[in-house]
Amino acid sequence: MIRRPNLALMSVIPFLLLSSAQSTTVRTVVYLDGSIRREVRADFLSERRTNVIPQLDRALPEADETRVGPAGEAMRGTWSVIVASAEQLAGTKLEYQDVATQPLSIFTYYTWTDTVEVPSETATAVEKSSPANATFAYEVHMPGWVTEAQAKPTTVTPAATKTATPAPPVSPAPTMPAPAPAAPTAPAPATAPTPAPASPAPAAPSTPALLPAPAPATTPTAPVAAPPTAPTPAAAPEAPAAAPTKGGPSLAADISGSTASFKLSAAHEAYEVTVTSRRVRWGYVLTLLYLLAFLAYTVASFLVRRAKLQPRRI
Repeated sequence: MIRRPNLALMSVIPFLLLSSAQSTTVRTVVYLDGSIRREVRADFLSERRTNVIPQLDRALPEADETRVGPAGEAMRGTWSVIVASAEQLAGTKLEYQDVATQPLSIFTYYTWTDTVEVPSETATAVEKSSPANATFAYEVHMPGWVTEAQAKPTTVTPAATKTATPAPPVSPAPTMPAPAPAAPTAPAPATAPTPAPASPAPAAPSTPALLPAPAPATTPTAPVAAPPTAPTPAAAPEAPAAAPTKGGPSLAADISGSTASFKLSAAHEAYEVTVTSRRVRWGYVLTLLYLLAFLAYTVASFLVRRAKLQPRRI
């Protein structure tokens, strides 16, 4: 099976498809090996063909098979694709617990999660006048028996936030003034400076005269520059308040064996569908039965052999 890159528009059901077609069905089949088959089917009148076909291409752009043919008095278009894993479908996830995670359980549990969007950015006001009447069916076929299924209305994350979260604005660092040239630091004497003793004057024939001691030279003290004040860090921008979640209560599904069916409408811009099923591990159960049968046979043979070896009374 050829592995495909992630499909960007796999879980999109355009609003124009719902308003142009008589009925629309999204069908998902989950296989035992984790591969997925997605199918989008629309029944429409022949004069609406030019409106429906482009919307089917938008809903499933990487379709492996496309079929358009008559269906009773109308026409039916079916677009389908098969992928190797749920990771290749945008907005979907498949989790299952096998023998490695639950070795003592005879069931394997599957959980399918899908986010289905109903974009209406290109619809007119007349088309969007009654979105609750624009309905479509969503069916999921799971391995085993479906035990729980629900569809919860949700909101669509903007495209800007899907790619990358913008970094908070960084305040420019304050410009530091150029430091003043260092001035020679004068020694700070603990006491008043003591004048150096004067050199003895050379002897003279006349009576020596005492010369006054020279006054100590006063060194001008350079003003000490105040230490630069550390820049105050810019306050982090406040996170935007979370938008209130739109939608309503979860919608229950019509469960029939391994199939869960939902009736969804364009009244909400997106739905988060969650379906859980369980399947009996028949190979695991048969292996356990074989081991138990072999153990019972071994014990019975030992008891019979031992009974034959016991001496009989004559």
